[in-house]
This record gives sequence, structure tokens and C-alpha cells, in this order.
Amino acid sequence: YTNRWTRACAIYALGFEKDLDSYDELIANLFHPDPLLHETSAWAIYKHNPAIYKKIEERLPKDNIRNIEKAIEKVFLQTELALMPLRIEKTMFLKDIDFLQEVPSDIVSELVELVEEKNYAAGTTIISQGDVYCEIPISVVARGRVEVLKDGQMTDAFNQREIFGHLYLGDNQMFDYTLIAKEDTLIYEIDKDLFYGMIQKNHEFARAFIEAVAQDLTPTAIKTK
Repeated sequence: YTNRWTRACAIYALGFEKDLDSYDELIANLFHPDPLLHETSAWAIYKHNPAIYKKIEERLPKDNIRNIEKAIEKVFLQTELALMPLRIEKTMFLKDIDFLQEVPSDIVSELVELVEEKNYAAGTTIISQGDVYCEIPISVVARGRVEVLKDGQMTDAFNQREIFGHLYLGDNQMFDYTLIAKEDTLIYEIDKDLFYGMIQKNHEFARAFIEAVAQDLTPTAIKTK
């Protein structure tokens, strides 16, 4: 059975091959409209021979070029390597969250398209006590640590792969805690309406989420404050 995820994994594996006999499959996928496929293909080609990608770049659709350039810059051109710069790597990361482990990877890869990366310096307030829940995105700690404060005292913390934000309470309810980045922290934020849109259209995703809520999985799945 082949889908966009298994295809992307095959392409990703080619990036780690010592020698490639042919670049034809990778080049063909550079033109694919799916960001997961053209981004992963570009990474694999660039990893082996940047000149091959540069030769083809001007022929690619503009949207593909924009996605590819962002990935290439993060992986190959920045002095400090970005955390999980590729969509395929973000998908693998999210798959390690308890309630997503039973969700097909191609569906999790769709969730990655909704992710917005937010960096918070140590000491930055992420959520303030009194914030309205409907204004808070669903958030995953990608790197760092988030501490939960109540009346100035730490009551809990979120570490890597733990989720906080708009999950359980109603839109008009207030957040009763303050969340602060204990250290430099990267958060994957997902707009709550887009997240629930995913639940509505994917029954596997919906079932996994409902089971997680029912079981109140902690600490590596969903936490509620």
C-alpha cells in the first residue's frame, strides 16, 4: 500500500544513501504539488548534489520554490541547525505523542501543515492568567520547558511533546494559570478551529483524540490545567 507518506519516507531514505544511481525519481517529485513530497525530494537532492537542484530550480512552480527555499535555508544555509526543519521530520516528531501514535502517518502529516512555529525566550509569558480560552491555540512543546504558575507558585510543567492550550474548556472560560517559558522554548501552535476541522474530516484522528480525552493521558499526551 502506497500513499503520500510512504512515498515521502522512500524519498527521505534516498537522502541517506551513500551513492545514488539516478536522480530521476527525486527530480520528478520536485514538480509535485504536495509540499511534503517536493520539499523532501529537494532536501535529498541538495544533500547529495546542490548543483542538480540549482539547475532545475528555475523550471519549478513558484509555490514549490518558496517551500523548498525555506527548507534548504533551515537545513543547509543557517549557521545553527533548525529543529526539525522538514515536514517529514515534524510528522515523525508528532507521531511520538501518545494519542497520535495510532493515527496514520499520512493524516499526521496533514496536521503538520497547520503548525506555526513560535519561539519564546526564557522568562517570556506564553499564556497569562485570565486569557480567554477561545484565543489560545493548541500548543505542543517542540523544545524547551514551559512552567505553570498559580499565584506566583509553580504547580506543574510541560516538557517536550506535551500539549497545552485550548483542548477541554469552553470558549468563554478563562485560563486560570500563567504559563512561562522556563528556558528558550519552541512551540508548535495550531489554530483550534483548524485542529477541530481535522477531527471532523478524519475519523481515525477523531477517535484517537476522543480516547485521549476519555483516558486523560498524562504526561506525554494531553494535559489539562
